[in-house]
Amino acid sequence: MDPVLAAVCGLLGARPPTLPPGMEGEGAGNRAGAGAAAAAGDGAAAKFPGLGLEPLVEARPAVHAGRLAGAEAAMEASLRPEVLARAADEVMRLYSGSERGGLEAGQATACAERVYKELGLARPCSRDLYLAVTVCDTTGCNRLDREALVPFLGRLFSDCAHLTDVVPCFEPSASSTSSPPTTPRPPPLGPPPSPADAWGVTLRTISGELLKTALPTLATTDELRAAVARSPLALPAGGSRGEQPQHRFAVGGRVLRDGLPLEDQGLRRGDFVEVVRVTPPPACVRLECHGFCSGPSIRGSCGTFCLVEGFRKNDRPVYARDRDLSKWNRSMLYHGDGERFLLFEEHPERGGRWALTDDRDWARYGDRSYAFIVGDAPHPGYLEGQCWRTYRDAKGVANRRDWVELESFRLVVEEGEGE
Repeated sequence: MDPVLAAVCGLLGARPPTLPPGMEGEGAGNRAGAGAAAAAGDGAAAKFPGLGLEPLVEARPAVHAGRLAGAEAAMEASLRPEVLARAADEVMRLYSGSERGGLEAGQATACAERVYKELGLARPCSRDLYLAVTVCDTTGCNRLDREALVPFLGRLFSDCAHLTDVVPCFEPSASSTSSPPTTPRPPPLGPPPSPADAWGVTLRTISGELLKTALPTLATTDELRAAVARSPLALPAGGSRGEQPQHRFAVGGRVLRDGLPLEDQGLRRGDFVEVVRVTPPPACVRLECHGFCSGPSIRGSCGTFCLVEGFRKNDRPVYARDRDLSKWNRSMLYHGDGERFLLFEEHPERGGRWALTDDRDWARYGDRSYAFIVGDAPHPGYLEGQCWRTYRDAKGVANRRDWVELESFRLVVEEGEGE
């Protein structure tokens, strides 16, 4: 049995794949995990000599030894995809009774809470626990399938290892201490395409700069982004390559979607590609309703939403409602209990969209958002002036439960808030 896998399964409360004789029965998973955790401690010190970890000895208190071994196992598991995949299988088996398949958000947060408790770490706030789950749930269905559970466990174990200071550290080489500091160079983005397999396009910025480049015949938007990153267009205003800006692309008035083949999006040989530099996301945005034509749930969900540092979903920022900054919304006191989030999700039916959601599981509804805008804007700053679709739930009225465009509901970028 892999001692690291057994240890992390014990942290999660899941039954390890195989158990020694005599360990079957209730609580066997926890006992096996605890026993393997001690073995994992010695293994981590041997496999990571640069850590400076001492092998666990009997003189060390048992509780402290178990906690340290669990942290070391979490650290090593976060670096081993095969362990994360097998641990995900065991967690999925533990919750195999889930009606909709996969782990509900509440079940995933319960797993995280258990790991923090087993390692003796302070439990994060409920909002951050939920965000750690939802950033891995790309579709917005409020549950994690196996594919989404693996990165969730990886981030969970990595965060716990950092909190216990059990992280790999590498000694700097002698030459690095004597060499003068230099400007960091971006990582290589791969060689340009072969001329035999390339077709040319012209990149054009808003300021009128033109640059011809070659792309593979089956290139996607990702290859186009890499070509821009290799070009002088990647230089920010100051001329330094320290932090390269983000870009969006359009052809013939159509914004190109990430990850899709360029030819399928209408790009042809010799076309002009408009290159637009993306502005930084705003610190705060306000979602507000005017009048009473909307229902109480959407009015209660309005407020001032602030950028949440450290979380991104589908490569876009995540915003959470700040109740103190949202006191201007009186409806929140009566109809707006709980958390509200503004985030980007790839809905299985509607596609990419920005959605106003909460942390609850609305299983009887086909769509769990309060309002949404279909599109692939890089952040909410690009949603000003756009019309949202909100859910109208008029019970007892025929054909009134549907999504409607609500002009009185809007997003406004707030200046100076949250700083």
